[in-house]
Amino acid sequence: MQTLRALIALSLGAGVLLSGAQAERTSEPFTVRAGSDFQSLGRLELRHTKHAVTYADAIAVFGRPSSCRLDGSPADALARWRPIGVRLRLTTLGTLPRGTNGCTAPRWIHIDSAFASDSRWHTKLGLHIGSSVADLRRLYPLAIYQRRPNGNWPAPAYWIAHVRERCVIGICSSRYVTVPRLTAHIVGGRVAEFFFPVGAEGE
Repeated sequence: MQTLRALIALSLGAGVLLSGAQAERTSEPFTVRAGSDFQSLGRLELRHTKHAVTYADAIAVFGRPSSCRLDGSPADALARWRPIGVRLRLTTLGTLPRGTNGCTAPRWIHIDSAFASDSRWHTKLGLHIGSSVADLRRLYPLAIYQRRPNGNWPAPAYWIAHVRERCVIGICSSRYVTVPRLTAHIVGGRVAEFFFPVGAEGE
C-alpha cells in the first residue's frame, strides 16, 4: 500500500494523470483533485458520475448557495457559496421547465465550470490558495503555463492537471489536443484560485 501511494504521488506530481479507478480517493472536504476521467471539488464529483453533474448535485453537497443570479439568459447562472469560497458557472443547452430559470430549476441546469478561492482549498500534494509559483512548479514540474485567457478560463494560470484527448469538435489543428482538468489561477505571483473546466452542459 505504501508503494502504491508513493507511485500515485510521484505520478501526479510529475503531471501524469491516473484514471479514476487507479487514483486513491479522498473524502477531505477542501481537497481539489483531477485526473483523466475525474474531477472533484471537495466531496462534489464533477466528472466521474453516471450523469452530467447538476446544480442540484452541488446543493446536495454544499447546501443552499449564498447567492444565485442569472448571467445573461435564463439558461445561464452563477451560484456562490461565500463561506467556502466556491462559485459555479451554470448553463444548459437543453430546455428548462416553463416558468423557471437556471437558479430555480437546479436539476435541469449543469455545471460548466467551478472555482475555489478560500484559503482552505488545496491539492493532495500540498499546493494551496496562497502558494507561490515557485512552490507550484516544484510540486507540478509538468504544469503548462497559460499567459492569456481562453474564453471564460482565467489567466495567467498553470494547468496543473491535463490530459491528451481526441479532438471531437472538428476545429482542432491536430487529431489529439491537450486539455486542462484543473488549473491554478495566478495573481501577484501566487495561487489565487483553483479552476475546473467541466463543460457538463446537458445537451
